[in-house]
Amino acid sequence: MAGKNEVFRQEFDAANCTRCGDCFSRCPVVHLPVDEAKREIGDIIDKHESRHVLGQCTSCMACKLYCSTSSCDPHALVTAIWGNRYKEKGLPVSLEWTLPYQLPTVYTKARDKYPRDQQALIASWDHLPTGGGTALYAGCNMILQPYMLKSKLFDGVDIFGSGNLCCGEPLFRMGLRDVEKQIAERLRDIFAKMKCDEIIMPCLAGYYMLTVVYPKIFGISIDAKFKPLLDWLHARVKAGEVPITTPFKNTQATVHDNCWPKIGGNHFFDVARDLIKATGIEIVEMEHTRENALCCGMGGVAANYSVTYGLKCGIKRLKEAKATGADFLVDYCGGCNWFLGTSRLMSVERLPEVYHVLQLLQQATGEMPLDGKNKTVARKIMAATMRYLVPRTLSKKRFWYKDVSGWPPLASSNKKK
Repeated sequence: MAGKNEVFRQEFDAANCTRCGDCFSRCPVVHLPVDEAKREIGDIIDKHESRHVLGQCTSCMACKLYCSTSSCDPHALVTAIWGNRYKEKGLPVSLEWTLPYQLPTVYTKARDKYPRDQQALIASWDHLPTGGGTALYAGCNMILQPYMLKSKLFDGVDIFGSGNLCCGEPLFRMGLRDVEKQIAERLRDIFAKMKCDEIIMPCLAGYYMLTVVYPKIFGISIDAKFKPLLDWLHARVKAGEVPITTPFKNTQATVHDNCWPKIGGNHFFDVARDLIKATGIEIVEMEHTRENALCCGMGGVAANYSVTYGLKCGIKRLKEAKATGADFLVDYCGGCNWFLGTSRLMSVERLPEVYHVLQLLQQATGEMPLDGKNKTVARKIMAATMRYLVPRTLSKKRFWYKDVSGWPPLASSNKKK
């Protein structure tokens, strides 16, 4: 596997592309025959046209790794074309309800229906850390699932975050570079006001955006020390600081790998599996795994602006998990967790339960049994989607992002809508 951070380029390297088609013949989504893959890459370079990729790509970034030159970055080519599409035609108004730096969204509407204790927990994180020590950047996805961080695992850790501190990752994967640069500049200035020794990152998408994409693509560096949650937890388990007192017995799980670890080699794939095995669970791998893993479906929205297509991708992934015969699916990405959970509810077929590695650790340490909180979140997101987003899919209206630099850092400063 050729995973390395250097695969990020500001633009596609057409001069060095051999048009061999490896990027699209090895792609886990389109998986084209070699001759068709060669035609596809040629058509996209020469005509900005495509029979398959531009409408089906889930922006999973596997093509970055499969490029035979290891330097062209086909993902940059695809997202650049999507970016031009956005500049010319804008976005469907239905996506105003799903993307960051918009209000309201299906997520804010879903959170309005959360139990009061969870709403209070989210509100307690709406601040910037200034007291030094270790902090944890909850990010958008953990704010949707606050119960995951209400744990003894995080005693003494200052948890902070709000939707107003989103890294903008979905916009980057959709090719909205100008908007993403505004977000990067904004977060650079906000993080400069924080005082902490170390910031734990539960979301690998956020970790790679802040430490790789911002500096490599936009030349913007965040002055902070970031540590992925997986590494932080793994070190503590290995050191005996997180004792496994009630391990799982006779339990099998299959692992969903999210898209971002692909660019960093095998490290996070291995660390996640180490943590899962430490809880006593036996791992059964899916057909598409590690760098060849399929997207949870969230990235599928980027290709054709269709939430329906994204959910279909999620259901496809869950069917692959079901085929393993495992007891449930486990992931290590908050976004994948709620999106797969919502996809599961949208399916007419009975599909595996979805849990986060944090939940396995909480049960294996005797703190909290696996329960139905994931399904409750998925149901509230689904209900908000059906009420607010689905009716707007019939509209032909479009929108373009306004300047996001003026958004306040705290959600409590938002104007009610």
